Amino acid sequence: MDAGFRIYVHCINPTENRNNIRNPRARGKHVGIDFKYTCRTTIRSGCRIIRFLAKIQGLVNSLYSIHLLYKTSKIKAIILIGPYGLAKELSYYLISRTKGIRLIQERTEYPFITQKDNLIFKLNLWFYLRISCKLFDGMIVISDVLFDYFKNYLSKRAKIIVVPIVVDPSRFETAEMISDQPEYIAYCGSMQSSKDGIEILIQAFNLISSKYPSLYLKLIGNTDFQGFNELLELVALQGARERVEFTGWVSNEEMAGLLKHAKLLTLARPATTQAEANFPSKIGEYLSTGKPIVTTDVGNIQKYLIHGVNAFLAKQGDVADFAEKMEYVLDHYNEALKVGKAGQELAYSEFNNSYQGRRLAEYISTFLGR
Repeated sequence: MDAGFRIYVHCINPTENRNNIRNPRARGKHVGIDFKYTCRTTIRSGCRIIRFLAKIQGLVNSLYSIHLLYKTSKIKAIILIGPYGLAKELSYYLISRTKGIRLIQERTEYPFITQKDNLIFKLNLWFYLRISCKLFDGMIVISDVLFDYFKNYLSKRAKIIVVPIVVDPSRFETAEMISDQPEYIAYCGSMQSSKDGIEILIQAFNLISSKYPSLYLKLIGNTDFQGFNELLELVALQGARERVEFTGWVSNEEMAGLLKHAKLLTLARPATTQAEANFPSKIGEYLSTGKPIVTTDVGNIQKYLIHGVNAFLAKQGDVADFAEKMEYVLDHYNEALKVGKAGQELAYSEFNNSYQGRRLAEYISTFLGR
């Protein structure tokens, strides 16, 4: 928006769990940006047929809204966020061609990375790379690995740009710190799978917990998923039940305060195919707090973070090394705070939303001859 483009956001599928509705509004403004659930509801139905019909309704209404907007606003570009599927991508391709609109897709990971490697996966991947990718005028990717991967499948006319994680520093500048809490190490993100190495973090904390008896481990994120009891069992086996806290889902405002108040921020992500091409958005949020970070040296992290300069990097999948890095930070905390400050400066310059927004606006403008 600050770069001169007006933005409209269409959510074509419901996103809210009916047992935990965080946003009941199907349309409105957020930080000055118009958004609309074109499926006309934010709440995901428990009925598979109703969910299917909502997807169709969302797609049709989105296409019609683009048609109406084009009459008054002369839309210049459509950016598809995440994987859509061939039917939806073809639909947006057709309307983009009839209106002279550029069609761009954003990718933060390899296609179909969470699917099992079977015949269906191979077919989906073949259609996406050989057909869908040829429909796009451009692609926004989060890492150099994805740049090198997708450039071989896009059409010759397509333009591709790397936009790393984007953060809004003001969220952390205004975040309220909670003063009555004991000192803690924090992690924020998904605990539903092993992709972020939550088990490694719990085990590493157990290795150092006896040395710091007043220090807690705070795990910030949704706990309403099948398999959470297994994490509780792991904590119990490590003998750390009284020192590990699961917060459950928290608001963005509360999350910013919890991260800012932490003594140390952590991400023990192991080496996986998914991690290889990704750059965790939580790293940008961590850096914005100015607090020391211990993370593993996976994927694009090594391009921006330097051990002992703006973060502390541990070996992938190594519980003992991760514990050693946390212990070093806690034992040399004044030095670690200087490293955290350097990380904050990186976030404010390289990952700043205004800076990356201008880059993205310039990228889109190259299609428009501006």
